[in-house]
Amino acid sequence: MRALRGWLLLSILGLGVGGCAREKCAPAPPAEQLEPLPPPNDPAPADAPGEGEARYHLEQVADGLWAALQPDRLRYYDSNSVIIETSAGLVVVDAQSQLDAVAWLVDELQRRFDAPVTHVIVTHWHLDHVYGVALYRQAFPGVEV
Repeated sequence: MRALRGWLLLSILGLGVGGCAREKCAPAPPAEQLEPLPPPNDPAPADAPGEGEARYHLEQVADGLWAALQPDRLRYYDSNSVIIETSAGLVVVDAQSQLDAVAWLVDELQRRFDAPVTHVIVTHWHLDHVYGVALYRQAFPGVEV
């Protein structure tokens, strides 16, 4: 199980870090310079959870490794996330596009863990992986993206 966790972590970090060398990436602007984003144009499915209801469930994959998964009926509606517990705080991989879902997940992380989100890794530039980054930056000042 420990070896599986190591390979999973290396794969995630390789996807997130390997795709973007630091010298080639423009730094993200400070959170206070970001304007609020309008919601994406895709309406939620009719059977999507209502406001305040869980859009994801957190499933512990291994010690210190969590998956934020959509319910089956929303499986292809938005991306899922991986949460990695480190000694410095939490690392979140991918930030979804539905802001109500991101807000729920941010609140859930603050409620469940006695640690801030220190890093958000975006695996690629698609909307369903990057749109919610602004909410992490607002909730956790100083978070690295």
